[in-house]
Amino acid sequence: MFMKFLIFLVMFAVGILIIKYTEPIVRTFGKSAWAEQYLGAGGSYNLWRLVAIVIILAGFLYLIGSIEFGTWDNLGLDEYSQEQIEE
Repeated sequence: MFMKFLIFLVMFAVGILIIKYTEPIVRTFGKSAWAEQYLGAGGSYNLWRLVAIVIILAGFLYLIGSIEFGTWDNLGLDEYSQEQIEE
């Protein structure tokens, strides 16, 4: 449980930092044509904020046990079908 809480705190911190430093991030990586077209003016900034919110939400869902990262269990696969995918 401590590890889940620690991962949540890291993901929360990353999300907050992305929100706080959206402008330098956009200046570093450039504007996204897709985001500008579909999210309107300032779409690149909004896209980074949405990414941050998704990161925070994923961390919270991991904390409460709704999702797990890095396991085959979420896909409902047994060993046999996992071996077929890896081939």
